[in-house]
Amino acid sequence: MSRVVPAFAIGVAALLTFGCAADAPPEPEARRVAPAQARIVIKTRTCETKVELENICHVAKNCPEIGNCAEAYYRLLTCGHKWLDGAPRNGVPCGRLCGKTPEARDRQIAQDGGPFSPKSRQIGVRLCTPPV
Repeated sequence: MSRVVPAFAIGVAALLTFGCAADAPPEPEARRVAPAQARIVIKTRTCETKVELENICHVAKNCPEIGNCAEAYYRLLTCGHKWLDGAPRNGVPCGRLCGKTPEARDRQIAQDGGPFSPKSRQIGVRLCTPPV
């Protein structure tokens, strides 16, 4: 046993002297590869909302359902709702609202605030371009 202890002590002293025992074990190949770098990609899209004039022509109304002479005249001329033009067929829609003559019609439209114009409103869904 006396020979084993000095040989072991010499072996440990040699390892410590040459540095083999102080170094960490070699790393596996997978750990030596550079770490992955994160790549930041910003994707954007543009959106717009389509605004159009309200299409009032698709809803047919009769004279009692119309609010003023300007709207009745708009429906007669623009929408082609010919049934609004009464008996003499003189271009005066809804006699109760506009009177009996074209002159009375024009005065009533002026009193109503001028020619009728449908309100703007948002329709449909937002239109978006895909991300770039």
